[in-house]
Amino acid sequence: MNYTEFLEYVKGHIMDFLPEEARYAKTSIIKSQQNNDVIWMALTISQIAEGVSPQIYMEIFYHMYECGINIDSILRTIAERYLKCRRNDFVGIGQWIMDYKNVKKKIVLQVVNRDRNISLLPNIPHKNLENTDLSAIYNVYLNTQDNQDAMVCVNNYCLAHWDITDEDLFQTALENTIRIFPAKIESMTEIFEEQYGGIKREEQSGHAGLEDFKMESHMLYVLSNTKKIQGAAVMFYPDVLQRLADNACANLFILPSSIHEILLQKDTADAELSADKLQAIVKDINRHVVEAKEILSDAVYYYDRKRHLLSLAKDRYESK
Repeated sequence: MNYTEFLEYVKGHIMDFLPEEARYAKTSIIKSQQNNDVIWMALTISQIAEGVSPQIYMEIFYHMYECGINIDSILRTIAERYLKCRRNDFVGIGQWIMDYKNVKKKIVLQVVNRDRNISLLPNIPHKNLENTDLSAIYNVYLNTQDNQDAMVCVNNYCLAHWDITDEDLFQTALENTIRIFPAKIESMTEIFEEQYGGIKREEQSGHAGLEDFKMESHMLYVLSNTKKIQGAAVMFYPDVLQRLADNACANLFILPSSIHEILLQKDTADAELSADKLQAIVKDINRHVVEAKEILSDAVYYYDRKRHLLSLAKDRYESK
């Protein structure tokens, strides 16, 4: 079966793998827009009484089929995932989100690329990060009964229903994001030791590791948040870049590793890599390593600590 035939087969046969009480539903295959205008195909199984249905993305299941896994086994896995979603806290969530008092302390920021989201941004509230190609969008952050993180994108309909201004939304989301996702910085050496050396470091509260953190020349540092979810939003946190630059006594090059983290490097007089060379590295990683919907940008950014200014590095003399 090709992909289209696979989708139709799943849609037509998934009910055979659900319990009797769950079979009175409508199945659909829909296009689901992701970050960077990436389109994924998703199965929805809509129970009339629930009003909203979880989206089960099909790409991974078609890959399983291409790898030779039996189609009935795949359908059982899809059915199990659907039933698990129904057991979580998402029944009736559509109406629940429309009440602003329910979500006020759960709205958080996500940073995306403006040029890569020209279809998405007109439909959702967003705030541009000046002097860059980035924008902040908003999600309702949910933690499910089985301790899984979930995000529901805030659209223009939500904003109109909540009857708040764009600026109120941004300030609320910024405060929540700083509280729920404190900034965290680590050297690449520390990350390597954690992943491959089995060294576990004690988690810190607040902005983990930022106090008096000193950056060495010619080294890369990973700036994200303590959960490592959509951590590039730390660029919106007040004073984080300023504090790190002041502690380093240098301006900073910022490489957008993904929507989940950014990389920092001190700009020193003997720096071996210019912004142009750093940008070539970023582009190569985006093409060969980062998943399409998690790419943040091909650009490199520059933080000037004396001017308190974040900008595109290629527009400055530092790009040589």
